[in-house]
Amino acid sequence: MGNCYCHPRTESVTPTPFSDFRPISVTPLLSRIDDNLSVSLWLRPYTPLDSIVDQYAFEPTGSTTCALISLMDDVVHMRESNSDVRCLMVKFTKAFDTVNHVVLIRKLQTSNMPPNVYNWIISFLTGRDQMCKVYYTLSKAVRINMSTVQGSGIGPSL
Repeated sequence: MGNCYCHPRTESVTPTPFSDFRPISVTPLLSRIDDNLSVSLWLRPYTPLDSIVDQYAFEPTGSTTCALISLMDDVVHMRESNSDVRCLMVKFTKAFDTVNHVVLIRKLQTSNMPPNVYNWIISFLTGRDQMCKVYYTLSKAVRINMSTVQGSGIGPSL
């Protein structure tokens, strides 16, 4: 069962609806090390390279700084031959919360990863409960049927 420490998004407003809180999953250090090893040894080799093009967040050496440098480089090169450059920026809020386990498992079935790795990922995703603690109040445990574990090493790769 994962703990989810929910903190108000803003300090000046008293939070009331659930959407005013952002979950912060607490993942033990040993689990994160295991996740990162699993990703580098088993998940990344079975991920098609064309599916992570320009995905700076999911690359081992990627960062927002790398993404911004690449964007600025593209804009500068386009400005050399165009008077205007338009950029469309899309923010996928709550992207981790909307991952459908059934769809993800079907996609993993099409990869050629070893059955034990596939079964480990299914075990990692299923049977998870989450609860939130706001100051000294703890919510009831709720079964998670969608999403990946934020704060885990395997979450972004899945």
